Amino acid sequence: MPAPLILRDVYKQHIQHWGQDDEGYTYERTEEGAQPLSRLDVFVYRPRGGREITTFATIGMAAREMPDEGGRAELHLTLRGEPSRELERAIATQLANLACFPWQNGGGALGWGEIVPLPRDFPGFEGCDAVFLAGPFEEGDWDWIETAEGPVRIINVVPITGAERQEARRERPSAFLAALRARVDVFAPR
Repeated sequence: MPAPLILRDVYKQHIQHWGQDDEGYTYERTEEGAQPLSRLDVFVYRPRGGREITTFATIGMAAREMPDEGGRAELHLTLRGEPSRELERAIATQLANLACFPWQNGGGALGWGEIVPLPRDFPGFEGCDAVFLAGPFEEGDWDWIETAEGPVRIINVVPITGAERQEARRERPSAFLAALRARVDVFAPR
């Protein structure tokens, strides 16, 4: 079955923004009702052109609107350096699981400023058992993907520790992210 038009638009925007992906991991529903998304891809953009970061991007989450009028979104995660292939796959799998969160166990819509606890540490980020969902890190960073079916929000996934989760609950999202970035490299394992 061909991909929904919205996902074609999302994929084309990623190619325009970052070029061709270096690797892709595909997660498909094997039986009806087993997963909320019939297919989800996680594309990997490894360091190149002087950039020392690896970026992971989901494509498939936007096929469905999130519950509670949450709109449509895709997830991005940036990691300093180039992970091993084993870690790369583990991160892709974690992002695929997170992309299904809105439709599982009453998860609800994901958006900027949300905190999502995880059942275990985020792969490659020891001690980070939750994620903070951020908007653009800097003014002018990529925040929305325009499609024929409407906008798709880009949600940046930032693994955080238990102490950082407590801090995030007390602060405004933008203030928390600014303070966190002033203390640690949010793109590197801690």
